[in-house]
Amino acid sequence: ATAGSGLASGYAQLFAIRVFVGVGEACFVTMGPSWISDLFAATKRNTALTLFYVAVPCGSAIGFIIGGQFAEHGDWRHAFIYAGLPGVALALSLLFLREPRRGEVDGVQKEVLGQPKATIGEVCGLMLNCRYNLLIWGYTAQTFALGAFATWGPTFLYRVHGLDQDYASSIFGKMLAATGLV
Repeated sequence: ATAGSGLASGYAQLFAIRVFVGVGEACFVTMGPSWISDLFAATKRNTALTLFYVAVPCGSAIGFIIGGQFAEHGDWRHAFIYAGLPGVALALSLLFLREPRRGEVDGVQKEVLGQPKATIGEVCGLMLNCRYNLLIWGYTAQTFALGAFATWGPTFLYRVHGLDQDYASSIFGKMLAATGLV
């Protein structure tokens, strides 16, 4: 979907394709840790999960750096295409991975379909849980704030402080990678 964003010919098409990016990212980031846990034994799981979570800020940083260079010297469509092509190759490589059974690497076989489902009362109880609501709404607010900062940070450095677009994006990308690693 990221590479496809470079093929958009107008705002409506770009918006629709970016919705797919958001849905894919939301699904992958929430289901990825469970999948990784089923692929790696407990002795290697921490390293695998660390690499997964470090990839997000580092990938974003690379996107800002590449995007800034294209903003300064090229076409914005090419930034999406070149940033998305490695993702296409990586996604295709996942087709060759076997879907593990839940708990297989830990020696515990769990039948996913046979697990009991949550009742309406349990779901309502969760929705009425004050700590749960504070966590969810707090994380939602943080995500919106960071998203806005990520969207407008390089533009702010460019417009207000007069930095070149590629330099502003490069600085922002490096800051994002450094804070993500910390």
